[in-house]
Amino acid sequence: MQEILFPVAKNDLQDIAREKLMPWSLATQGPKWDVADLNGDGLDDFYNPDTAMVQQTDGTFSPRSAPPLPAETFISKNTSCIRAADFDGDGQQDLFVGTRSVTGSYGLSPVSYLLKNTGTGRFVETPIKTSKTGTGITGMVTDACWVDLEQDGRPDLVVCGEWMPVTVFRNTAEGFEKTEIPHSSGLWNCIRAADFDGDGDQDLVAGNLGLNSNLRASATEPLGLWVKDFDGNGSVEPILTYYRQGKNRVFADKDALIGQLPALKKRFVQYRKYAESTFEEVFTEEMREGALYKQVEMPGSCYFENKGSGQWALYLLPVEAQFSPVFAVLPYDFNGDGHLDVLLGGNFYEVQPAIGRFDASYGALLLGDGDGHFLAEEPGVSGFWLNGPVRELEVIAGRGGRKRLLVAMNNAPLQLIELTRATAQ
Repeated sequence: MQEILFPVAKNDLQDIAREKLMPWSLATQGPKWDVADLNGDGLDDFYNPDTAMVQQTDGTFSPRSAPPLPAETFISKNTSCIRAADFDGDGQQDLFVGTRSVTGSYGLSPVSYLLKNTGTGRFVETPIKTSKTGTGITGMVTDACWVDLEQDGRPDLVVCGEWMPVTVFRNTAEGFEKTEIPHSSGLWNCIRAADFDGDGDQDLVAGNLGLNSNLRASATEPLGLWVKDFDGNGSVEPILTYYRQGKNRVFADKDALIGQLPALKKRFVQYRKYAESTFEEVFTEEMREGALYKQVEMPGSCYFENKGSGQWALYLLPVEAQFSPVFAVLPYDFNGDGHLDVLLGGNFYEVQPAIGRFDASYGALLLGDGDGHFLAEEPGVSGFWLNGPVRELEVIAGRGGRKRLLVAMNNAPLQLIELTRATAQ
């Protein structure tokens, strides 16, 4: 394994310190990198909006400063992803910009954008409109991918996010047609498309919170999030709810909740009374009026089989993929059997103590059988031991067919792992 000593930005955790009812920090969900041959020499390079790492003929990498974008291109939002495709068929690569959050207001839904390429080196900000509803993409978007799901030559957009269903925006001549995959509302972190079952169309694999948590959810007992300025002080409070013993409860303990909403103290002097109260008893109908409500039905990381005609079948990935939140998904044939496999990485440390630190994953290699089924291989067998908060996984191609795995972790040096047939055997 080779480490690339790259300046590591110190995490800024002011969000979770300021918004004490938000479940986790949003400041530690990078870094993100993309791969491309930037200089046309046949060798893969990797880059982010600030820096490009250019591969040399000996396999080392040299940093280059990324050229600045035109000033009018910038969007003053908390962005999570940028994905390129020629969505309007004019021969120019346009951009989808996913927006992650509203600063200081966890749970509110920001608007994401398309940047239309004018063909002159400039991009025009264009809110996404759908043909039926006329509304744009709103929500805490974490990732997206362009993929021709209908095989009609038009790239469709698939979007996932926190407190969101996996959503498909089918690209038609009349505009984008929005479809939410049923029962897929989750705490999604990442999504990738590939043909995992060999039927010629593109399927999806998406990383979620996982199933190793006290945040359990289902269609009948969902996680809930109620967002409102409950005390009228000018700042919204995100109230997380969950089911315990068949009843909907406030997740925050009495001290944490009253610390943010002191007006509740007179009603709940005793801890026992608060612990036995349902969410509806703590937050009356009058208090809930006008609140934004979101829910999660599916907390597990999943495989989505494309059934055609806009239909999807949702399957949980093997249990080894559910130990911790998944932030990175990489489809690749790691064992050389002709079938796509999936490598997953994750973990998440900056979480409220009541939820608990997520650190149980050492990565998961899921071997595909070419028919949409996956079997996990132990790290000691696969050779992949991804110990830390993984945020990006990419394959880097070099001279002579050399392939290496790029591993980006939060607050840690970049890693390169040599890929051979023996790596996964």
